[in-house]
Amino acid sequence: MEQSLMFKMKIFLPVHICLIFVAIVCAQKCKRYYAPKKFIFSTATSAFQIEGGAREDGRGPAGVDIYYHNVPKTVAENDTADISCDSYHRYKEDVQLMKNLGV
Repeated sequence: MEQSLMFKMKIFLPVHICLIFVAIVCAQKCKRYYAPKKFIFSTATSAFQIEGGAREDGRGPAGVDIYYHNVPKTVAENDTADISCDSYHRYKEDVQLMKNLGV
């Protein structure tokens, strides 16, 4: 059994290293910013993931807010979306970032 594992390692390890090398070389040759002239870039988010402002301007808790507050260990470090990326307060910065990206 141990010899079989060693044989597999001797075969698969060099193959994987070669594949990683090929992937790196190909990635470097790709034109990252190439897109057809009529292609339109856009962005998307999920309000729950970025918005924050959980108790602002009369917003009440959504079902997912209640769930994350009442079911421990649902999310790493018991995080909630109460603040998130705080786009509720930082929306002007977000718009500027999109302008900088050209979308």
